[in-house]
Amino acid sequence: MKRPSARAAVLGLLLVWSPVTWGLVTFVSPATFERVYARDLGPRIAQAIGRVTGVVPFSVAQALGLPLAVGLVVVLGAGLVRTGRLQRLRRWGPVLLAAASVSYGTGMAVWGFNYRREPILGRFAFPAGPSTRAEVAALGAWALEAMNEARTHVLEDEAGVFRLPAGVADAFARAVEAYGRAGVDRPWLAGDYAPPKPIWGSELASWIGIGGIYVPYTAEPHVNVAAPVSGLPFTACHEVAHQRSVAREDEANFVGFLVAWEHGDADFRYSAMLRAAAYVVSAWQQFDGEASWAAWEGRSAAVERDLVVQRAWYAAHESPIKDASEKVNHAYLKSNGVRDGTESYGRMVDLLVAWRR
Repeated sequence: MKRPSARAAVLGLLLVWSPVTWGLVTFVSPATFERVYARDLGPRIAQAIGRVTGVVPFSVAQALGLPLAVGLVVVLGAGLVRTGRLQRLRRWGPVLLAAASVSYGTGMAVWGFNYRREPILGRFAFPAGPSTRAEVAALGAWALEAMNEARTHVLEDEAGVFRLPAGVADAFARAVEAYGRAGVDRPWLAGDYAPPKPIWGSELASWIGIGGIYVPYTAEPHVNVAAPVSGLPFTACHEVAHQRSVAREDEANFVGFLVAWEHGDADFRYSAMLRAAAYVVSAWQQFDGEASWAAWEGRSAAVERDLVVQRAWYAAHESPIKDASEKVNHAYLKSNGVRDGTESYGRMVDLLVAWRR
């Protein structure tokens, strides 16, 4: 009997990696993932990786990812050109499958298992239960008032639009500091992680519809620095929440909001409430459009100036590429057990109601 080659043995081991992680996701209980992974192993992995990638000020994920992708295309392209059709399938098919297996399995091991953790509400002492219409309406009225008040404490540029006190790098550093302050009462939010980093080619990211992204392989939160800066502090805190083992988008929205609002500086508080108010009013509108619109009309002129800039930016970057990107993100979330995909972002409102209780 012919012994398998070293190449075949390595490919076989790599191909097994993905089914093993899939089996863990399928058969291990959320309580086990919460206890063993989300609260212990996962943060240890992210911090270990972050201590390396956090040393450099630029995105390690992008610096390594692009050359690796180009190199893979070149190697595969050269191999396909040199071989016949059947030989191509036999030789390169297993290689591609092994690469996909390693990518999926590693992504799950270093972070993706967090999708299987228990709902994050259990980490807070908030009264649980479904939100009532009265609670959503009351939350909306409060959020709009808080948004207007928070806006009075931030700086403006010559056009009267929100501006950061000391630029993007300073805002990223203060996002880390805000999590450090939050970690005094909730230690799971603190830790030695890589800081947020700007996305290279943020203008391209704008066309794709990416405001921020967390790359688990390098444990780096990334923020689109070409987007209006009124949303940047909240986006940074949202991406850092992912880094802190919060996988689901509604929960990352809430944790990012909570850290920015309770522990951030004035510009962080305003950025957080600006986003939260939009989500709450949208939920309010579902059952009482007249009252929610009347309340929304009460936003201050200063807030409206910031929103004009945001709306102009979104309108300027509408494209088929952005639509396709949103569909991919929707499918990705659903594949990780988030049944409503990108619509889950808005479920932050239920967590806000629980917090206000």
